[in-house]
Amino acid sequence: MDSWRNISLFLQQDLILSIWTPIYSLFNEDDRKTFLTTIVIVSFGCFWGLNGFFLFVDITGKPSFVLKYKIQRNKNVDLKDVYRALPLVTINQIVVTLPSFYAWFYAARWRGCSCGYDVPTLWEIGRDVAVAQLIQEFVFYYSHRLWHHPLFYKKIHKVHHEWTSPISITSVYLHPLEYFVSGVLAFIIGPLLMKSHLLTTLIWLYIALLLTNIHHCGYHLPLFPSPEFHDFHHLKFNTCYGAVLNIFDWIHGTDELFRQTKSYQRHKTFFSLTPLSESIPDK
Repeated sequence: MDSWRNISLFLQQDLILSIWTPIYSLFNEDDRKTFLTTIVIVSFGCFWGLNGFFLFVDITGKPSFVLKYKIQRNKNVDLKDVYRALPLVTINQIVVTLPSFYAWFYAARWRGCSCGYDVPTLWEIGRDVAVAQLIQEFVFYYSHRLWHHPLFYKKIHKVHHEWTSPISITSVYLHPLEYFVSGVLAFIIGPLLMKSHLLTTLIWLYIALLLTNIHHCGYHLPLFPSPEFHDFHHLKFNTCYGAVLNIFDWIHGTDELFRQTKSYQRHKTFFSLTPLSESIPDK
């Protein structure tokens, strides 16, 4: 049994190493260059690759078949609002994100996180991603609840709630302080705690950003994770504070209103071309 396990681990690492070797070699085995360049490519590529599509749909209304999957169909996107959102989105991505990534590299090096050829196994990748997701859920939920406190809401979190019907780019339309704490730090803590290899960190970052952007896109598409939960938060304001797993909403009962709605029944991944708003209509 142990021999088969060892062979399996060897094959896993051999496959993973064959993927990572050309990437690490491309940057001449320079850890800082490899870390910063790949982190920036994954984060900015994921954000603008996915959100660029949804932004195009919001602005042009094409392809038209996508529009039938919009969650809040009675809310139209005003181009002026999009233009107004872009400066803050740019500030957060450039002024907050890039220096944070630079500090992240030195924190990762201090923690002993590797960028080299000592690649993780599939088990280690899965374990680290799972822990990072739990930590992100914890940090996001409680910091999000904090931003809703009257002491912080008006000056900080109200910015994000200008959008009662969110669109894709509003995932980073936040006060810079909130963006740093609930966004950047919530992503970084897990990989640092687990001393994750850079490859694992990139996988985690891609998954986390993909889910975050989908949850703000405003469209519940076939095969996609459901954004109904966070969309409902923007609509109703004082419910559904979690990120992805929503464990802490269940613990604290802050999703009770959501569970009484048709939106909760539609909160699932579906495999039909018929929108859930039609198969599970509101009364």
